[in-house]
Amino acid sequence: MFSAYDLDLDNSESNCAVSNRGAWWYTGCGQSNLNGLYLKGLSGSTTGMFWETFRGPFYSLKKSRMMVKRKQMPTTTESTTTT
Repeated sequence: MFSAYDLDLDNSESNCAVSNRGAWWYTGCGQSNLNGLYLKGLSGSTTGMFWETFRGPFYSLKKSRMMVKRKQMPTTTESTTTT
């Protein structure tokens, strides 16, 4: 669920948006935070903008790009039968 400073909906005991300094779709307070601060590389904390599987939780990324792809709807064809 999306957690913000004023709306704590994550599964952590603390408010991840407050401790990580940015609202995000948190489960716990780890794995990613693309709304964190830019802290110029290694930061020593998860308050920076990070993606854990990319450079780890303590490396603050300079920028990110979130891309959304439209879901392809299955094509349906109507078949007609003649008798």
